[in-house]
Amino acid sequence: MSVLKIRACSLNSKLPLEERKAVLSDLNSGNPSIKLLYITPEMAASKSMHPVIDSLLARHLLSYLVIDEAHCVSQWGHDFRPDYLKLGTLRSKASAIPCVALTATAPQQVQDDIVAALHLKEPITVFKSPCFRANLFYDVLFKEILSQPYVNLKAFCEKALGQKDSAGVCRSLIVISHSLTC
Repeated sequence: MSVLKIRACSLNSKLPLEERKAVLSDLNSGNPSIKLLYITPEMAASKSMHPVIDSLLARHLLSYLVIDEAHCVSQWGHDFRPDYLKLGTLRSKASAIPCVALTATAPQQVQDDIVAALHLKEPITVFKSPCFRANLFYDVLFKEILSQPYVNLKAFCEKALGQKDSAGVCRSLIVISHSLTC
């Protein structure tokens, strides 16, 4: 976002207090410089955030409500992250602005739950793409069956990082689950 000269910030519980105060001060100012704010459903549901959101709405400074992992309102909302369910209240307050609900896992029942929980109104546009991604490669190997696990990991990383996309750019993400035995 900085390349596009759009000031984006994240407001979360791990942010140092002084930075959190600076973000809140900017949001409450007459002309906030922050144009994109990332917050968790838990932060959106917190009593301290309500006046900030209400103020942004009243001043017509909130342009979009974007909800990632929206399936949590249906699949896990009641026991995994209950604050996802509270996003419906926020959506009701912000009914005049567009809402985007994103998820990679939404069969029809979950889509229906998302629409109901977030109080989405027609017209609703749904974009779908197939689950298969030709550009993704998964490799699961158990350390116990490899004679030299770190040599194997190094070879995999070199292969993955050396592959280029159609634009000639290396695009790779390597995730390694770790534990004390890894």
